[in-house]
Amino acid sequence: MEIVKSNYNPKEIIGDLDRMIKIRIGDKPIELRTRVSDLPLTLSGDKEKIKRIMLNILTNAVKYTDTGYIDFVVDSVIVKDKCNLRISISDTGGEISSDNIDKIFNKFYREEYDKDSDISGTGLGLSITKSLVELMNGKIEVDSTLGLGTTFTINVSQKIDNATEN
Repeated sequence: MEIVKSNYNPKEIIGDLDRMIKIRIGDKPIELRTRVSDLPLTLSGDKEKIKRIMLNILTNAVKYTDTGYIDFVVDSVIVKDKCNLRISISDTGGEISSDNIDKIFNKFYREEYDKDSDISGTGLGLSITKSLVELMNGKIEVDSTLGLGTTFTINVSQKIDNATEN
């Protein structure tokens, strides 16, 4: 895999994902709560990989959440010509046991409690997501609490395209 840089509007990507995930939620009693801070109008980076990272985590949140909510929050810290994106996706779905937090990024890994469930998938999504984040020199973290759900936090830096910031 390699980085394919292009200019993109991060709010457009987030809006597209918001619409896509609402469709995936369908009739499930889940509220998607999307919040975006002030972001630069145009960033330079790998638009498709950023989108894939967010989509993979959001899709898992829908898959493993039966009721409640999914919080999709994107904010940033601007340092010179860099926008440090912080993407946080929290859900009220099944928690991940503390013993298995590090294992969820392994290929084909599934928590014991859902191996017999009707949830489909290859078990590659989180492995691919972690690889994409690391390819962009970013970081992904997971916090999961019994009875509360799971939060994935992704930090990745993108260049600000000042030529279009007028």
